[in-house]
Order: sequence, then structure tokens, then C-alpha cells
Amino acid sequence: MHASRSTTGVGRLLLAVALVACGGTDPDGPKQPTGPGTDTDTTDTDTTSDPTDGDDCLTDEEQFARDVSGVLQADCVACHQEGQVADATRNVLLPDTEPDHLTHNRAVLEPLALETADGFSLVVAKALGESNHGGGARLVLSDPGIAALQVFAARAADPGGCEDPVDDPLELDVPESPVRRLTPTQLERTVADLFPGVDVSGLVAVQSDPLVHGFDNNADTQTATALQVGQFHDAAFAVAAAAMADPTPWLGCDVADVPCVQGFLDAFGDRAFRRPITPEESDAYVGFYDEMLAEDGDPAAALQLTVQAFLESPSFLYLVEFGAADIATQGDRVSLTDHEVASRLSYFLWDTMPDEALFAAAAAGELSTSTGLEAQAWRMLEDDKAQQSVGNFHRLWLELDEVGHIAPDPATYPLWAGSYTVDLRDELDDLVQYSAFGPDPTLATLLLSRRTVVEDNGLAQLYGFVPDGSGVSELPATERAGVLTRMGWLGATSHPVFASPIQRGVFVLERLMCIPPPAPPADVDTDIPDDSELGPIVTNRDRYEQHSSDPACFGCHQSIDGIGFGFEHYDAIGAYRAIDNGESVDASGEFVDGDLSGIPYDGALEMSELLASSETVHRCAVTQWYRYAMGRSEQLGDQPTLDQLTDAYWGTGGELPQLLVDLVLTDSFRTRRAQ
Repeated sequence: MHASRSTTGVGRLLLAVALVACGGTDPDGPKQPTGPGTDTDTTDTDTTSDPTDGDDCLTDEEQFARDVSGVLQADCVACHQEGQVADATRNVLLPDTEPDHLTHNRAVLEPLALETADGFSLVVAKALGESNHGGGARLVLSDPGIAALQVFAARAADPGGCEDPVDDPLELDVPESPVRRLTPTQLERTVADLFPGVDVSGLVAVQSDPLVHGFDNNADTQTATALQVGQFHDAAFAVAAAAMADPTPWLGCDVADVPCVQGFLDAFGDRAFRRPITPEESDAYVGFYDEMLAEDGDPAAALQLTVQAFLESPSFLYLVEFGAADIATQGDRVSLTDHEVASRLSYFLWDTMPDEALFAAAAAGELSTSTGLEAQAWRMLEDDKAQQSVGNFHRLWLELDEVGHIAPDPATYPLWAGSYTVDLRDELDDLVQYSAFGPDPTLATLLLSRRTVVEDNGLAQLYGFVPDGSGVSELPATERAGVLTRMGWLGATSHPVFASPIQRGVFVLERLMCIPPPAPPADVDTDIPDDSELGPIVTNRDRYEQHSSDPACFGCHQSIDGIGFGFEHYDAIGAYRAIDNGESVDASGEFVDGDLSGIPYDGALEMSELLASSETVHRCAVTQWYRYAMGRSEQLGDQPTLDQLTDAYWGTGGELPQLLVDLVLTDSFRTRRAQ
């Protein structure tokens, strides 16, 4: 299994440090990606850029020039230079077009190298996105650039030596395991499973929590508001009332059979709390039922109030995880109990409570073994409920709900019909399921497939094809490939009149590459001026190029526009165009970030091919799934796990089902941090 690989992020980091000390990073920069599942020989025999000219002893200045300067130019200078978003910090760098950039940048960086934050040199911590770095994480722990910065920091602390002073291996803290609350989606599906045969649709009207990375299940934003507390109470009341309208399908007793109902409450508690309830809890709930029955003699009312009490309990509303160890050292990993693993697994793969088979596996202790856990994961992925959860993940990750908000200007787009939003959302949902559970369930399928289920003749005409009546067609090969060329996504990333290369570029950076651009400076006007204010405007690209030519905007927009302009063949409703306002469309672009940095392309089809072949994009997909599975943002201590999962995902060619199984087999998924 991929999850059993012994290579970890820390091990890769130590290897990278050794490589930097012996031979340095690749002086020619990133190579053209070869695609997932491909073994490549990355041996570099070019020594023309070695500043030592064969001398094995590097000075501190030479190590900076060879190993660190390129990292700064690729990942830092765009923002950390005069006139850019980070020019108010103490780390203002020079681009390599300036003759004294090496001397200047080394002098700027050395003070940061000598400071520490959370056990790291500050220059390393900033690159990893720690210490309130406004630009987020620019590198990951296993990146050779981090090794180069570590060596630089060690040399700064002990200058003048010939050999690189390498510190001890990094000791990473076990990430915290915050208590998570069920999302409104999970809550509604859970009560539907608790009360089979009861229609609970619309009864769980609970406000969603603020999104983090697009997801609504992040524990950091799940502090219950007064409004939500009231909504949980109202939902529990409404569900209990609906369930009691006809308790026969779920109760298994006559409601007047008090001994039977008392026995039922224990079994119901086990399912509601997703673990065996304790004797104390059993006494409390049965006692509450007896008390309510004694007060007015109505067994139905007593049962309804008791069910409502279960549904308002923190043990129902939250994924409470204490772990299997009675005593543990603070900061250590503690194995979850089988029932806690069952809940994590079920709410990850199904977005609802465990079924009877999963409860039985937990009771038998099967989930504490890799074999038993893997078997359950594969079984669950074959269930229709997995399609719901996978669909929900993509809904949040790809912002699919925005398709319903497409509202183009009717005068500009008279062929558009409001009903198309439903068809386009159905098309995207179908693509998601096909890329996750179809014959080739890979990330490349999501990014490259031309499959469509659009049958409306008017919408098909805008797409440029004629439906054949089978229900499944192929979009034009010269115009469409994958999710980023679908009219739904393109329309959702547009303004009413004009397509938005900024929205499209930011989306790809944030959601597919996990390299979010920093927020614009507070004093910069981000509105697009009217055409009358911009001078001669011919094409949509002209409009945005003038806006982003502002020196205060260029650093970030170089990255954003390098992607966003690749979509210029598609207007604000996502229709294909070769001509824009009488001029040939220019959809050329160049990546600035990740392993695609410096690679040019022409149009969204070439761009999608590059994204599908990028390890940066595959790692980002892994990271997004990890965030969703764990209900929190990734931390430094997660990077060895992310390295392991990325290696396996890349090695399988980006197969999604295998990734999900590999993820649940990690220590991170099966343990928590002792508090």
C-alpha cells in the first residue's frame, strides 16, 4: 500500500540538505513537467553556472549566490521589492536585473536568518508561511529551497567556514486535533439516517460557519454563535416532532410500551453518539424519559422530548475524540478508539454517521488495524453515499454553487437563458462524478475530459456541438478540455459584461495550485476603470493589461494574469471566441509559480494540459482533500504526511479513490495530539 512507504518529509528534507551541501539546487530552474505516474531522470550535468568553478569549498557568498538567490527571485522578489505589496516590510529585495542584487539581498536576509520563530530560523519560517507571513507558504518542507535557506541560516550563525554547517533534524510538533462540529449538510444527513422513513428535508436550518480555503468544516471557525445555538435547538425540536409523527419505521416498539422504549433509548444513544453510551449517560436519558412520562403521562411526548435532548447533546453535534490512551504525554500522538475512527471515516467519505457494518467493525476492533480500516474504506467508496460526499467536496473546492449566480447582461448576451445555470451545474456535477468514479478516476480526467451531458439545443449551440440524443456527448476538441473550459465555471468567474481574467487566475492559483496571491495593498483601487478612463481599449485583454500595468499591482498580477489571460478565448458566458471586438484573441500566458514557473503556453487547452501534468497541482489536490478530511488547515507537522500522500498520488497518476484510502490509513487520520 502507498500509505506504508517509509519515505517521510523529514527524510526527504535531510536528503535535500545533503544535496545542497554537495551539489546545490538545479541552476537552470524547473524543468517541463512530465506528468504524474512518470519516472524521470532529473540528474543535472550542467556545471557552467557553478560559481566555484570546480572548487569544492564554497564561501558564504557563493552558497548564497548558488542556492538561495534563485529561491528569492522565484518566490519572494515579486512582492518584496519597491512599489510592491510587501515594500513596507524590512525585507525589500532587488530583482536579478539589478547588478548588486546578490550583495543587497544577502544583507537583507541575514538578520532574518539569525532570528528564530517556533524553533525555525525566521527566514525559513516565513518561506513556510509561518510567523504571519502575508504571502502564505511559498515553499513546502521537503522543497530543496528550504534546505538551501537552512544552510544559509546556519552559515549566517557560524560564518566563514568551508563546509555547510547542517543543524540537527527538524523536530516537528504533532498538529493539534481541534474538536469539530457537524456541518449543516452532515447534520441533515445524520438525522435522516437516524430516522429512516422520516422526511427531514428543510428541518435543519442552521447557518453555515465561515469558509476556510473554501470549506465549511474547519474547526477554527466553528465557535457557535447565539443564532446557531437557537437554530440547533429549533432543528432538534423540528426533527423530533417529525419523527414522532410516525415512529414505527425507526422505533421498533409501540410508543406506549414503556419497557421497550427504555431499552430502545440505549440503542438509540449508541447510534446518536456514534459510540457506546456510558452507564451514567444511560441512567440520565432513561431517567429523563421516566421523569417526563411521570409529569403528564404521555409516552409519545416523553419520547419526543428525550429524542430532542439527544439531538441537542454535544456528543451528537460534535465529533468528540478522547483517544484510546488513559494517560499520555502532552504533545504525543494518541490512537483514536475504533468508534472515533469510524466517525472520522464516515464523515469524511459519506458526510454522515456510520452504518451498521461500520459500527460492527468498530465494535470488533477491526478499525485499529490497517487491514480492517482499508477494507472498510474501499467498501464505503463503493456505496452511493460516497458520491454525495465527493460531490460536496468538489462543490466547495471548485465553488460550484456560484454557477447558480451567473447573471450576464441580457443586452450583451441575448442568446443566454436563465435556465442554462441548471444545465451547466448538472454538467459540472456529472464531470465531478465521472472524474472520481469513472473508468479513469484521476485529476487529469477532471482537468481534461470533454464529456458533457448537455442536451439543451440552445446551450449546445453556444458550446458548438449538436447533441446526439444519447445523453452523453463530446465537446469540441479544439475548444474545450476539462472543468476550466466549461461554461458554468467560466460564467461564474466573469462580470455581467466582461470575462474576468483576474477572478479566473486567482481561482487557479488558490484552488488548483495552493499558491494564493497576497491581498492587494489597502490604498490600491481594485476596481476596473471605465473604458473611457483607460484610453484606447480594443480587447478584454487590453482592458486588464492597462489595469495591471500599475507598478503597485504588477508583482502580483504577473502571477495572476499569467494564468488569467489564458482564458481569453471565452467571454463572460463561457462561449468560445476567436475574435474579440474585431481583433484576434491573444490567449498566451506564462506560469510564474510552482513547478510550472517560466513555462509559456497558448490558450486554456495547453494550460489545462500543463496543470494536469504538474506535481504542484497534484500536491495541492492532496492538500485540499487533507484539509477537508481533517477539518482544519494544514500545519508544519502535517508536511511529512502530505509528502507521503503526494508521492503516492503522483505515482498512481492521480487516482482519487486510492488517495482517499491512503489518506485514512495515515497516522494523522488515526490519531490525535494529546493535550
